[in-house]
Amino acid sequence: EVSTQEAVKSTEDFCQGSLQLLVHNAGLMHPSGRGENSVTRLDMESFSKVLATNVIGPALLTKALYPRLRAAAQEEPSKVVAVGAGV
Repeated sequence: EVSTQEAVKSTEDFCQGSLQLLVHNAGLMHPSGRGENSVTRLDMESFSKVLATNVIGPALLTKALYPRLRAAAQEEPSKVVAVGAGV
């Protein structure tokens, strides 16, 4: 889960060299984990957490790792894949 700048930096530091494939596979519908899947039941704090996990985090991570993706693209095209289910 990379919904904070610190988590993104930690992941970026972990990755070495070029990167051919980046898969975004984390998703969150309700932070409580109670299966409350209606956006109408989310308060502002919970909704912010959902957006941070599902949208902002993957965007920040892609931005941070972009130079590594570009470096790999010189050999063959790099790919970014976002996996989602019912979100």
